[in-house]
Amino acid sequence: MTRMPRSVLTGVVAILIATPALSVDDRWTAGFGQGTAEASIRSRTGSIFRVFCGGGTGGRRMGIVLEGLAQTAPKGRPLDVRVVVDGRTFPFAVTDGYGAVDARGGRFALEAMAKAMLASKAARFTIAYPTLDKAEDYSLSNVGDALGEGRNTIVTPCL
Repeated sequence: MTRMPRSVLTGVVAILIATPALSVDDRWTAGFGQGTAEASIRSRTGSIFRVFCGGGTGGRRMGIVLEGLAQTAPKGRPLDVRVVVDGRTFPFAVTDGYGAVDARGGRFALEAMAKAMLASKAARFTIAYPTLDKAEDYSLSNVGDALGEGRNTIVTPCL
């Protein structure tokens, strides 16, 4: 049995340490911190879509966060986005990637979107940016692991 030279072993270890850990694209993840529950997914292009519900000093807040393409819009200006699930469109407005849903109708729209995602048999859903003339696809695989909460969704408590 031959031994690997120490310099080769050191080089391999250095390369492995310098290589960033890559997140798994197209898989939903769930998180909870400081009173906020969130479900998120990274697209194949690296953009991130989050749905959140949480409490704070100002009461319950819920909405969406978009990182990536949404952040190419002019800073401080609302951007209309359309989440399309099985042909149903759920409109939201985000500013600098953040889209809190404060109005009662918007809260129910977010809940309806989450339920549509959970009920969908499709493999993917789309987020369209009409003013940017762009769209991105995200996976619905394992969405129930992150967005579902029994027979409800993670945003149900914020209604």
